[in-house]
Order: sequence, then structure tokens, then C-alpha cells
Amino acid sequence: MTTRTARQPQAPVGTMAPARTGTLADHRSWSAALMVFAGGALGTVARESLDLLTPADRLVYTTFAINLLGSFALAVAYTALQARHTGAVAARRVRLLAGTGFLGGFTTYGSFAVATVVAGSHGSVGDAVLYAVGSLLLGAIAALLGRWVVERLTRSARATPLADQRAK
Repeated sequence: MTTRTARQPQAPVGTMAPARTGTLADHRSWSAALMVFAGGALGTVARESLDLLTPADRLVYTTFAINLLGSFALAVAYTALQARHTGAVAARRVRLLAGTGFLGGFTTYGSFAVATVVAGSHGSVGDAVLYAVGSLLLGAIAALLGRWVVERLTRSARATPLADQRAK
């Protein structure tokens, strides 16, 4: 007769893992929440400022451009942080402030959804579908382009010191 023991569930890992007793992970702290809040407030003000400068009948285009720019900028920020080998805590704080905060406030799914509905109500369902699919597809392309730009720049920056040493 074999005795079966109950398997202990494995502890979750990653950002959703509970912090060790008595400590808070850096991203699960009040200072992290304040960084997201501050960045989000600035990003929201930036987006609203662009919306206020745009004639009402052109807001759909502004939302489209903001989301593409945000996709590009977010990819640039994340790729640059990885390429610089910034310390984990510093990189996390920049991601919270600039990525989750500022760019999260600057770009918004709500504005995208409303712009899609507006495109459909001012044109046709085809216009709305084209806007939605175009936003997603071009947003992904903008993110890929942002990543590519940073990778090219960091690759050429790494190559430059070697070329300078060979010239001496």
C-alpha cells in the first residue's frame, strides 16, 4: 500500500507573486503607485492638450496618431531600458513612470473605442472596422519600428568604440 501525500501548490512567480513576509516588492509599493499616478496625470494632460488643439471633426485622427506615437514610444522606452542594462529597480521605476504612467495616460483604449464608434457613425461599419484594424496593425508596426530603431542605435553605439580604438 502506497501512501499519497498531497502536493503542495507551487508559489506563483513574477509580478503577481506575493512579496516576502514583511516586505513589499518595489512595484507593489505606494511609491510605485505614485510614479504611475504622476506619469499618468502628465500623459493624460498631454493627450487632452492635443485633443483641445484639434478641431472636433478631426479628433478621430488625433486619437489614431496618439496611439501610434504611444506604441512607438513605449517600444523605444522598453527596448532602450533592456539595451542599457539598467539596474532592475531603476528600470522598473522608469517603466512605471514613463511606460505604465505617462504613455498609459497618453494613449488610451477608451479613446480608441470611442473613435472607432465615431468612425462608424460618421461613415459606415466598414470605416469603423478599417479604423480599428488599422490602429491595431499600424500600432504593432510602430512598436516594431521603435524596437528596431533602438536596436540599430545601440548596435552602432557598440560598434563605434571599437572603430575608434582601431583608428588609434
